[in-house]
Amino acid sequence: MSFFFKKRKPSKKIKAKADGTEELVDADADVDGYDDVEDDEVVRDEVEVDDAELADDDGSVAYNKAVVYSMRDKAILAMEDKGIILSTRDVNEALAIMPKVSGLARRVHDSAVLKERFDNLVAGDPTQNGMKHSLDRCVPTWWNSDHACLKAHLHFCKQVEQLTGLSENKLHAYRLTNGQWTITKELVEALAVCDIFIFIFIR
Repeated sequence: MSFFFKKRKPSKKIKAKADGTEELVDADADVDGYDDVEDDEVVRDEVEVDDAELADDDGSVAYNKAVVYSMRDKAILAMEDKGIILSTRDVNEALAIMPKVSGLARRVHDSAVLKERFDNLVAGDPTQNGMKHSLDRCVPTWWNSDHACLKAHLHFCKQVEQLTGLSENKLHAYRLTNGQWTITKELVEALAVCDIFIFIFIR
């Protein structure tokens, strides 16, 4: 499911500057008001991480990736035929969710400092008294890791907001917008249904 929400690396274009020189900018930078460079940087980083993890793939994942991109584009066109129009900004905001969620989990797991800060935030929250104490990582080759990753992010939404809100952590780029939090909740509910059917199928 990651491929539905992870966009391709942002494309570049040459833009003329006022002084007559040219610069290389993101192609989406001036479309529908979309100018979230931080989102693009997070997406780019996570795509590179995925590519590294899938380096030894036999080609099946790359094929599936291309198929899903095509399916997503067709779905968007079908929505437009029914009068549901998504702006470039809306699409990019939605596609930045998985990179932000999986990227934050990766950063927290890979950094002893961030992990300790996250653990302290969880320990200091009296409502977090269950068995779960950490963010789930997203693993490209695991069929249900996206759901687990999103679900954990939602479960620790308070701690995630606190962690990404502290400037010293340098995690602002991984902070979800209000709209992205809403979509995340919907994704968790939708993927829970998918998990039930997939689990029955593979038994």
